[in-house]
Amino acid sequence: MAMGLVVSGVAAFSLSGLMVNVVPMILVVLSGLLIVFLPGILSLLRGPILSLFRTGRPASWYVDLCDSVRSPDRKARLSLGLLVSILAWGCKLGMFTCLLVSLGVRDIPLWKIFFASAVTDLTMALPVHGLMSMGTVETGWVAGFAVVGISGMVEVGFAVHLLWLALAVVISCLCVPWLLVLRGSGTTGRERRLDG
Repeated sequence: MAMGLVVSGVAAFSLSGLMVNVVPMILVVLSGLLIVFLPGILSLLRGPILSLFRTGRPASWYVDLCDSVRSPDRKARLSLGLLVSILAWGCKLGMFTCLLVSLGVRDIPLWKIFFASAVTDLTMALPVHGLMSMGTVETGWVAGFAVVGISGMVEVGFAVHLLWLALAVVISCLCVPWLLVLRGSGTTGRERRLDG
C-alpha cells in the first residue's frame, strides 16, 4: 500500500490540471480508510487464508498479523508504520533515480522511473531468483519501463543492478566494525535492552 501510494502520488503530481490536486487527496483518504478498516478486512480473509495454509509459517504469520492490528494503540502504530513505509519507499525508489542519473540517463520523467522501479521490486518478491537476483531484477526493470513506453533498458538495468549490489556491499562493510564491537562485548542490542 505504501509503495503504491508513493508511485501513484509521484505520477499524480506529474500530471497537469485539476488532477494534480484531486488524485493525491483521494489516495491519502483511501489509505486512511484502509488503515481504519484493516482489522475487518483481515478478519474477512482469515477463514480462506487459514483454510489454504492450515499450519506452518504462513498461517502463524497471518494470525500474528491479525493480533497486531487488534492492539489498543493500533491506529497510532499502523499510521506510524504507514508513514515510515512511505518514507522508506520514497528513499528506495529515489535511489533508483540517482543510480540512473549516475549512469547519464536524465531524460526520463520521475514518475516513469518510480513506476519501473516499483515493478522491479515486486519481481524480486517472486520465488524465482538467479545468483544475486541477476536476471530477475533486469526482467522487472525492462517490463516496468516497457509498460510506460520506454524500451532498450536492458543494458541500463544490468548497470543499475551492479551499482545497487556494490552499494549494498559498501554499506555492509561499513557495518562490520560495529558488529565486531558487539561480538566482543558478548551481548546483542536486544539483550542489552532486556537487561536495562
